[in-house]
Amino acid sequence: MPSSLRISFAAVLCMAFPAAAADFDLAIRGAAIVDGSGQPAVTGDVLVRGTDIVLVGKIPADAKIGRTIDGGGRVLAPGFIDAHAHGEALDTAQGFENFLAQGVTTIILGQDGSSPDGVGIEPGFKAVTLSDWFTRLDKTPPPVNVATLIGFGTARDESGAPYNGPATAQQIARFSALIDKAIGQGAFGASLGMEYVPMISATRAELAAVAKAVGRHDGVVMSHMRSEDDDKVAGAIDELLAMGSDARVHVSHVKVVYGKTAAQGEAVLAQLAAARAKGIKVSADVYPYLASQSGIALLFPDWSKVRQDFEIARKDRAKELSDYLYARVMKRGGPSATLMSTKPYVGMTLEDISRERRKSFVDVLVDDLGPTGGSAAYFIMSAPTQDVFVKSPDVMISSDGSPTMNHPRAFGSFARMIETYVVKEGLPLPLAVKKMSAMTAATVKLPDRGLIRTGYKADLVLFDLKQVHETATWEKPQQLATGFDVVIINGKVARENGVTAKDRFGAVLRNKPR
Repeated sequence: MPSSLRISFAAVLCMAFPAAAADFDLAIRGAAIVDGSGQPAVTGDVLVRGTDIVLVGKIPADAKIGRTIDGGGRVLAPGFIDAHAHGEALDTAQGFENFLAQGVTTIILGQDGSSPDGVGIEPGFKAVTLSDWFTRLDKTPPPVNVATLIGFGTARDESGAPYNGPATAQQIARFSALIDKAIGQGAFGASLGMEYVPMISATRAELAAVAKAVGRHDGVVMSHMRSEDDDKVAGAIDELLAMGSDARVHVSHVKVVYGKTAAQGEAVLAQLAAARAKGIKVSADVYPYLASQSGIALLFPDWSKVRQDFEIARKDRAKELSDYLYARVMKRGGPSATLMSTKPYVGMTLEDISRERRKSFVDVLVDDLGPTGGSAAYFIMSAPTQDVFVKSPDVMISSDGSPTMNHPRAFGSFARMIETYVVKEGLPLPLAVKKMSAMTAATVKLPDRGLIRTGYKADLVLFDLKQVHETATWEKPQQLATGFDVVIINGKVARENGVTAKDRFGAVLRNKPR
């Protein structure tokens, strides 16, 4: 190239930002930038003006900067995006510090078929409508960025469909219209909780209607599938993939319950890959733990998952109910593998409660708990199977956690990815960061987040790779992760050196449906 045509990078930057006009709020100098794309780290600087990244490269010598943070060779990554999270965004007492301490800057709410914060779609059904929810969050920003899905269960209830039977054609038309309206108001798609009431009663026709409503806006359908058991998971995925002809579909917290081998995880990934080869747009997330957590109703048969049905079954089908519960719990590792996470039994297994109350664990379930008796962690997965998902370049990361959850995943998922899978097991850092940021942004269609790029929002996390530590344990699950030194949300330092800012810098993110 002729010397007359060579223009140095620094000269380009100077032309883009004349010295007289340079005025930047924040600079991070000398960091190892892992930009979220999966490419190797590059040492460089980042400049921020307002909420936006305006430069990635080398800062001009004469730039005027409000505050400079010395990267010191530490990793600078996009703020992590939690693909499946829970929490009460309108509750100002919930500081979402568990997410911030892990470097999470954006969370996706409205999961498992339930809209956030008891939100309905139209006035009168719930205390807060989705439109009101957005407006209130605009006025009182959340601590982290918040995006939401609309819950199919919420829309189905609002349509008048029964909790224990299929919806009518009129009800299907009604909840389809409600989902369409919710996405028009800013939801990024719909969520399913097919293992839960009332969605457990939903038919293929209902799911097809959901997919069509979501697909009209190019939204995503995120699904807690009908079953995650080893002998049923393929069929449950097929049920979701059938929706893929009309909408993008996503497997929430993918797992193989009772899985023992890597081959079982690989079979699931192969099933998803085969669907992609046929043109279906399907994705998945996983949390890096071997215990799930859900309501105790998960142990009960379909005909006794809600209180009124349970009372009838307890009276008229007592032996059948007891036999079912015994077989279900034993298949899931026995009573010692179910750990209660809600009061008054927090930290006690079914076996512990059984011993304390001097009765069988089945009688504990029937007499003391019932299907609405709280939540529990279930130790029903194995590392050989689940690590296939955690390490896959095609599966993003979530926590499935909330600020109040008694499960280590709520406080440690993203730290665990760094500490355990990157540092100890050698998962490439650029891949891990991509799985925790850009992949989720692309799936949910957050257009300006998930990458360190000029023009993107300045959601950033700075950390020393070897200092990141997951402190949450089963004995003390609500302990904050450490080692994420600086967390920046929309250009503002939200957490630094273990101290969370008093101000809240998150934004409520709205879909812009086509």
